[in-house]
Amino acid sequence: LVEQLHQEGVFQINFGGGEPFMRPDFMQILDACHERGIMTCISTNGTLFTPELVAQLSRTSMVAIQVSLDGAKKATCEAIRGKGTYAAALKALELLTLSPIPTSINTVLTTENADEIQDLQNLAKHLGVTLRISRFRPSGRGADNWEELRPTPTQLLAFSAWLAENENV
Repeated sequence: LVEQLHQEGVFQINFGGGEPFMRPDFMQILDACHERGIMTCISTNGTLFTPELVAQLSRTSMVAIQVSLDGAKKATCEAIRGKGTYAAALKALELLTLSPIPTSINTVLTTENADEIQDLQNLAKHLGVTLRISRFRPSGRGADNWEELRPTPTQLLAFSAWLAENENV
């Protein structure tokens, strides 16, 4: 499949999930992409990151990583992503900051974390990574939680104002 994508002129593939690193042959897939000059962007929860994995990923300049962190506070993040995810994401981010891999925090704007966006931006700056904010969509688990987690109109207006003040996000 990677060869077919390469033949069709694909130059970048974004991997998400679930968790891509759960797939036993994921590193082989990445290697196949990189051998063909295909850039890879990986969205991960960071729970499977080790120094060895970061070293493997650092062998190429053809990879970028987004670590999902849906709250600047442990309670907020874990209410959305589950117990232990906050510490695992921070550990992954810290490991990645020691590497040449372009890294970002990816957060999905919800009613639960809308008041923590500036704190997430501060955390990203502190770690030396960027912050990427995605809109909440009613798909996957989001469809089941749409009414509880979608930002309120007031929160969306506040976020819009925040974006206007933080043009580089």
